[in-house]
Amino acid sequence: MTKARTEHTATLLTVGTVLVAGGERDGALRSAELFDPATGLWQKTAKMATARSSHTATLLPNGTVLFAGGSIYWWEPMASSELFDPAARLWQNTAKMATARSSHTATLLPNGKVLVAGGLAEYGAPLASSELYDPAAGTWTATGSMAVARHGHCATLLLDGTVLVCGGYANPQRLDPAELYNPQTGTWSTVARMKVARSSHCATLLSTGSVLVTGGFDRGVAIATTELYKPATETWSATADLKVARYDHSSTLMPDGTVLVVGGMTGSDERIDSVELFDPLLETWSLQTGLGDVRSDHTATLLANGTVLIAGGTVGNGDDSEPTASAVAYLKPCKGVSP
Repeated sequence: MTKARTEHTATLLTVGTVLVAGGERDGALRSAELFDPATGLWQKTAKMATARSSHTATLLPNGTVLFAGGSIYWWEPMASSELFDPAARLWQNTAKMATARSSHTATLLPNGKVLVAGGLAEYGAPLASSELYDPAAGTWTATGSMAVARHGHCATLLLDGTVLVCGGYANPQRLDPAELYNPQTGTWSTVARMKVARSSHCATLLSTGSVLVTGGFDRGVAIATTELYKPATETWSATADLKVARYDHSSTLMPDGTVLVVGGMTGSDERIDSVELFDPLLETWSLQTGLGDVRSDHTATLLANGTVLIAGGTVGNGDDSEPTASAVAYLKPCKGVSP
């Protein structure tokens, strides 16, 4: 990339390019850039109106991208939001959220609205509130609050249009409660708790409609356990452990239905380069060729050609750790061919 960054976002645009924006390196960044898979090159684009990291980016049905919240410093979240127009390559401010927040989740609903939930308020207080962005009106409105305030959680749009939120952190503990948001009623309902409390984990919707939750962090220890949420019964079941315990990693659903897990941290200051693949039919994990550098807090974007673009994040360990501008493309090997 043209700029080293971590805690940024990456969005696959309708034209096939990838927009990377914001993040942090010695402070929050305004810079944004575009990756063209056809050439393998990065190009700077216009800067955001507001520097931000730990924000969300959501591709809207009209092809624009909504950026919401985030922070310049962790104790100072923001309520501002803005839109990126890929055709004009310009940014435009839109309405502010009702609540300033960072480290929240944003989910595009079937009706075209965006659900923002939880996150961090001023000075690190977890939030239970949620709100909706209406692209047609360009406005935010409050909707139901979660039963549990949280950040560092995951939100997954299920096949029936509801949204599953699970895990996260609420000082001083990691969480195992899970909740469902119903867009029809604007309310949350609790479902069965996860088998393991965790934050900084990943949740991936499988082609079967189940949700795979991987890794995470609890009581100073990286987690190797994984579990499956089954919407039909609203229950969790344990599945095979990761080969390497990790948190702050990425998880990507591949075109063939497998799940690619990349990098992350396995200790308080110990990043890893390991890559694993989950087979949902066998419910097994297999190690793949490593990244080549230890990395966490990166983005992973599935491209139209089936490769996964791993961009930015933090590399190195201890005093040698720093945000990176490097990017790696992963291509799953054909059967019978070494990765």
